[in-house]
Amino acid sequence: MTTAEIQYTSPGTIDLGPDTAVCFPAPVTLTPGPGYASYLWSNGSAGPSVAVTGQGTYWVQVTDPGGCVLSDTITVVGNSTPPNVDLGPDGTIAWVAWWSLMPDQEP
Repeated sequence: MTTAEIQYTSPGTIDLGPDTAVCFPAPVTLTPGPGYASYLWSNGSAGPSVAVTGQGTYWVQVTDPGGCVLSDTITVVGNSTPPNVDLGPDGTIAWVAWWSLMPDQEP
């Protein structure tokens, strides 16, 4: 009688996070987390993270140490319009007066 030992490795999980909206041109760094044997991003890069500077749908495919291939996709939408900031009405400041200016964002 011949016996064989079978070892099952449960695949891990990968998560780039929920779809997100950002203010560009600031880059957004996407990362699935550490510990994978290899990475392949939708832009062809093979590093553990990628910085994106534009809106779009991005994906990553990783291989875990057990040889399982996992992937995830995220959609990044951008808003290039900065928020409106209101510092209040114009005023004159005397050298002895102290004013505290607090920005108030409008929706």
